[in-house]
Amino acid sequence: MKTPRELLLARHAAARPRLDEVRAAVLAEMRAAKAVIPSQSLWTVLWQQLVIECRPAWAALGAAWGIILLLNIMSSTMTERPAVVVASRLSPEVEVILKAQRQLWVELTTPANPLPPRAKERPASPPGAMLPRDRRIGLKNLA
Repeated sequence: MKTPRELLLARHAAARPRLDEVRAAVLAEMRAAKAVIPSQSLWTVLWQQLVIECRPAWAALGAAWGIILLLNIMSSTMTERPAVVVASRLSPEVEVILKAQRQLWVELTTPANPLPPRAKERPASPPGAMLPRDRRIGLKNLA
């Protein structure tokens, strides 16, 4: 029994010579067209592929930078600062209020029950240092 692939190949075997002719004609046309096209320089190819084909992307980038530049110019003109900053002395009432706020801040940020200071840790001793001599060695009456 033949497989479906073998049946299809046998059915269309007569079309193979005609397909070979069409393939040869198309390849001949492509070779002729390729011979006519002059070789382009690297810069021409780069210009066509990076600039001409990507015009919408470049336009969007240009518009975004234009908006950024416009916003930057607008914000710098709106926030002009005076050339000379005059140091002013605070009134006594404001100084009292600020001191009260600082004291309140200190009271709120310090813990209510501070932890006691930690005791100094003793240096670590080697394992088995506190055991009797015979247990360190592993033999009972060796001394």
